Amino acid sequence: MEVRASMMPIAGCHHGRDWTNVGVAKAVLLLLAGAGAGLSAGTWYCEEKERTFVMGTRMVQGWGDGRGLVTDGVGSEGTLLRASSPPLHSTPRHESRHTGAASSSPLHLQQQSKLEFPPELLESKLLGETKLPLHLVQGLLTGVEGSTRYSYGLKDSRGVGMDCLRIIYAPLHGIRRYLGVYHHYQNDIQTFQIFLAQSFDLMSWEFLRRLLSNADMPAVSVDANTGRVLLVYEHFLSLKERWPCAVGIRLYASLDSLISGRPLATFIAPNAVSRIEGTPNVYSFDATAGTAEIGFHYQNESLVRDEVGRGKLSGFPGTPIWTAAPDLHYNKVMTSKGVTGNIGGRDVLQFNGGIHQLVICEGNVQPPPTHPTAWDAWRVWLWEDNRTVAQLNVRTHKGSLAVANPSMALVPSPRTCRPALFATYFIFSEGAAKGEAGQLAFYSEIPTTTRKRRK
Repeated sequence: MEVRASMMPIAGCHHGRDWTNVGVAKAVLLLLAGAGAGLSAGTWYCEEKERTFVMGTRMVQGWGDGRGLVTDGVGSEGTLLRASSPPLHSTPRHESRHTGAASSSPLHLQQQSKLEFPPELLESKLLGETKLPLHLVQGLLTGVEGSTRYSYGLKDSRGVGMDCLRIIYAPLHGIRRYLGVYHHYQNDIQTFQIFLAQSFDLMSWEFLRRLLSNADMPAVSVDANTGRVLLVYEHFLSLKERWPCAVGIRLYASLDSLISGRPLATFIAPNAVSRIEGTPNVYSFDATAGTAEIGFHYQNESLVRDEVGRGKLSGFPGTPIWTAAPDLHYNKVMTSKGVTGNIGGRDVLQFNGGIHQLVICEGNVQPPPTHPTAWDAWRVWLWEDNRTVAQLNVRTHKGSLAVANPSMALVPSPRTCRPALFATYFIFSEGAAKGEAGQLAFYSEIPTTTRKRRK
């Protein structure tokens, strides 16, 4: 089997890294380099009309390239203010400096006036009351061959792999539409990038823009009461290196701002558990209160494996405060279920009016020794209300085994507008059947309940 380091760009995922060959000296050098090569952990900046930081005795403005560097390229990610010294104070910004060119995409929304997305049309408001028996969920998440529609090796309109896709429902003037965030490794700049695409059928995706560079593993959440959007991701603290890394958090004022690539604020969470933290998910997000609860994985250096932590963000975007710690219960349960290697990515779904919470997650079940990582040993599990945990036997058309990086979303079906469960998995080439490697996406319409006839 090939060495995974050489296969990372193909797989598009980088959890479960093997750190046993990384020297302490290199770790120190990377940590020192991270402060100069990108946004360091624990720093943040605001966009749009919120604030402009005055750095020391001078103010620098320009386009951010997603790595914390000021550039003069096209502004696909908003304005980033950066200088060598930390912020001393802030001053109001009176005008926006976003001058990025519109996408060449024929469906791009920049040609239209500012869009208004009524909160009642957002996913959590529209589908939050959906009645969905828990026993039915497992079947919808595992039966790919019986799904309404499916796609293996999913790519966007440019032919770029949509690795680790996460979606939200974002209707366009009454038309059912979906937005997706995903990452892909770009060989020419030797790093991962995060992209945004739109779809009207959940299977074909039109590229809209690049959101971030030197980052991966995005997840997105919409606050139904305000329409604000929270994007979380894994942020690399050094150029062309996948560690050290930290949890990155971006706030967008609306779906329109997300589409335009204009964040309201960005925060790089300080590393609280290890030098390697990332692959985040959003458990909860309250834009009015400025709070979010975020899961992430971290490198347990004593066991040399990834485990799961939990962080709380408050005061965002005003004065963000981040606290985090290992999720001991989560890690203990996953270990008891036979996960011997890395405990990695996860996604959350609230339904039945918020009464129930589902968490779908991944883990590696390779027998000891757990190094190097066996990439065909990735499996997924489903937590139900933090009580029961069951391994999912995902059934693809040809019997692929290496199923990882799960996500799920409850959205209106693009065909009938009935509630549908959309799911994605990344299938590693080492455990993939012929023609099934790469990003898998599928959805199943939820069967209608039988109603009693009136007498």
